Amino acid sequence: MKYFFLLILIVVLTFNQSAIAQKIGDKKSATLQLKDYSCGDNCYIEFKDVYTGESYDFHNIDDKTDDDGILSDISNEYDAIESGTATGEMRSIGKLYNVEFEYKKVRKWVETEYGPKESKKWTKTWIMKRIRKLNWK
Repeated sequence: MKYFFLLILIVVLTFNQSAIAQKIGDKKSATLQLKDYSCGDNCYIEFKDVYTGESYDFHNIDDKTDDDGILSDISNEYDAIESGTATGEMRSIGKLYNVEFEYKKVRKWVETEYGPKESKKWTKTWIMKRIRKLNWK
């Protein structure tokens, strides 16, 4: 009887684990808040999921991301403040975005003295496919 319950427990745990495992091509949506953007030798961006707290950065964005010009707008806003043509804080920090993700296999990035560079190693991660402003006023 003891082994029967152990067998049932193993089956249930295995089923639960496989049910939540991500597969290439899986899609999900999330509401993200822009937490940080900065540029030096390299640019850095951080979005945070407002429900799970999970963070996303440039490693979750690729050249096929449909951002409707949002990333350029954020960069231009940062550049204007840094150059002195605009004053104050970045208005886009704290704003909400609706993001559609796809689970993909992509090359890992490594930091070098000349900036980030694609490595020969692969990783599986959520890539932003579409970014849209959410309830901006």
